[in-house]
Amino acid sequence: MKTLRLFHTAVIGGLGGLVSWSFLQIFFYAENIIGPFPLLDQFVYQGMVVGVGIGIFICSRENILSENFHALKTSAFAGAGIGLISGLFAFVIGQSLLAFPTYMPFSWIRLVSWTLFGFWLGVIANLAAPASRRSVSQIIGALLGGLLGGLSFEAYQLLQVEYFSDLLSLVFIGMILSLSLVFIDTCTSKAYLRILTGGSEGKIFLLDKKEFALGYNSQNDIVLRGYSEVCGTHAQIIQSSLTHQIVNVCSGGQVLVNYRYIDQQSMKNGDIIKLGTALLQYCEVP
Repeated sequence: MKTLRLFHTAVIGGLGGLVSWSFLQIFFYAENIIGPFPLLDQFVYQGMVVGVGIGIFICSRENILSENFHALKTSAFAGAGIGLISGLFAFVIGQSLLAFPTYMPFSWIRLVSWTLFGFWLGVIANLAAPASRRSVSQIIGALLGGLLGGLSFEAYQLLQVEYFSDLLSLVFIGMILSLSLVFIDTCTSKAYLRILTGGSEGKIFLLDKKEFALGYNSQNDIVLRGYSEVCGTHAQIIQSSLTHQIVNVCSGGQVLVNYRYIDQQSMKNGDIIKLGTALLQYCEVP
C-alpha cells in the first residue's frame, strides 16, 4: 500500500513537471513576441513559472489521491501561489550569486536555486497547513528533493537534446520533489483507515500526518459525503508517540468505536469507527 501511494505521488509530481514545461514554453513564446520582461532577470521569471506548475500539483496531491475534487480548485490556487513565491525567493538568491567576486559556474547557480526552491516549497507549504504536518521531516525532505532534482536537471542538460532535455528534467524534478515531501512520513506511517460502506467503500487513507480531520466539509482530510448524520468536521485522529487517538469534535454528532459511544479513545488494530451512517476500520500496517 505504501509503495502504491508513493507511485501515485511520483506520477502527480511528474504531471506537475510536465505542466511546468508547458508553462515555460508559453513564457518563451511570449518573450519572443513582446521582448524581455522588466524588473527581474529572465532566469528568475523562469523559476517562478516552473514553480507555479509544480506547486499546483504538489499542493493538490492529497486532494487528488483522496478524490476530494470539491477542494481541488482551492488547493490548486494555493499551490500556484506557493510555487510562485518559492520560485521567486529561490531563483532571486541564485541569481544574486552572480554578483560574487569569485566566478561560479552557472550550472552551480542552477543547482543552488533548485535546492532552495525545494526548501522554500517545504517551508511555505508547512506554514499554510502547520497543524496536520510533520514540519521538520517535510522541510528536510523538500530540501534534499530540491538538491536531487537539481542534480538530475544538470545531468539531463548534459544530454543536450533540444526540448526533451528540459522536459525530462522538469518531469523528474516534479517527481523527486513530490516524493521528497511525503517519503519519510509515508515510510514511517503505521496505520490507515478503510471506508467500509457507502459510495466511498474500499477507499484507503494512510495516516501519515500528525492530525487527520474527518467530516462532511471538503476541507477535511477524509471527506465523508453521501452519509447522513455526519457533521462538517466530525472527528479528528491524532497521532501520539505510541498510537492513534480518535476524538469527537462535533457537539451535535456522535462517534462510536466498536459500537460504543466515545469522546476520546486510543485505537487498536481492527477497530470499527462509526460516524453517522459511515463505517470505517482502523488498521495497522504490518
